[in-house]
Amino acid sequence: MGKQLLRIEPDINFFLLGIHCHLKDFKFAWLLNHTLNKKFKKIDPFILEKTKSEFSRYQDQNESENDYLFSNKSPNGYLVSKKKNVDYWLFLQEEMDEGITKQYQKLINMSKHVLLAFEEKDQTIKEQFLF
Repeated sequence: MGKQLLRIEPDINFFLLGIHCHLKDFKFAWLLNHTLNKKFKKIDPFILEKTKSEFSRYQDQNESENDYLFSNKSPNGYLVSKKKNVDYWLFLQEEMDEGITKQYQKLINMSKHVLLAFEEKDQTIKEQFLF
């Protein structure tokens, strides 16, 4: 009998925005709360096991899903080293249609403090946010 290979595809059905912004994390979380009508609150930092780097993390918890805001930079390196120009990652787990996600992106880009917000579609980058 031959070997059988089990392939498991990770569920990466979430919306990920990369954001370039020079605000401190707490100020940016406050801006998102007012811009997107969210309730991001600071929680324990996300720790990258390989490097033991800590990244600030905020959570907006509602009855069905959790959304997160991650800092991409720490004194020891980057959460996603391929995207060093990204300051924050907005992880939206909610079931949303593309119109709402585009509206979020547009609202964030309209802020005078944000240089650029873009949707990240690269599967390998999105897989780094599976926890």
